[in-house]
Amino acid sequence: MALTAIVQQSSAPELETPPESVWGNWKIGVVTAGYVVFCAWLSLELNVWRDEMYSLHSSEGTVAHAVRQALGFELQPPVYFALLSVWRLLDSSVFFARLMSTASGALAIVTAGAISRRLFPRVDPAWGAALVATHPFVVWAGTEIRVYALVLLLGAALFLAFLSAYGDTSSRWARAAFTALAVAAIYTQYYLGVLLLCFGAALLVVRGPRRTLPFVADLGVVGLMAVPLL
Repeated sequence: MALTAIVQQSSAPELETPPESVWGNWKIGVVTAGYVVFCAWLSLELNVWRDEMYSLHSSEGTVAHAVRQALGFELQPPVYFALLSVWRLLDSSVFFARLMSTASGALAIVTAGAISRRLFPRVDPAWGAALVATHPFVVWAGTEIRVYALVLLLGAALFLAFLSAYGDTSSRWARAAFTALAVAAIYTQYYLGVLLLCFGAALLVVRGPRRTLPFVADLGVVGLMAVPLL
């Protein structure tokens, strides 16, 4: 499986890499800026469609109203709609609502660069960022007033946190960060729980049952925190 191979690679001794941070890589900045400009232009040009109208309706008013709409009307977890409600306090226009997805997509691109640097230290992480930034789905998600771009961001952040939390250099802080992200992910989109199960399966295959126990314990905490959604 591809994920198990990545787990193995992430736990191998790291090759010597340049000291430049992925956040300071100007090429990733250029790629991300290009993505933001292109998505902003599309956001101005594209018409609003039905699902986006649902998001606009659900995020009108207070955060409490957005949470109720998410659970009762959208049949989704509430985080995205609560965030959108707060975001739209600054500007209620369709364009500005779409910019929240553009920002999520941009952060996902930067995170993809960090993942690339972690897994492929000899390759310029800007290539990984560019691969994500030019994917049609990522561009589309960055112009939608829906949860998709935030899901991409949380999925990428979970992957990066997973590599840090359950590799050979794991720490309690890294595990705590992964657990917090996992809870946020479940409260944003239920299907991100499938990604968590895939992480567990990869750990079980590569590391064995004993090394998987910390992950299972952390996943138990996530499950308990998600009980209010039931």
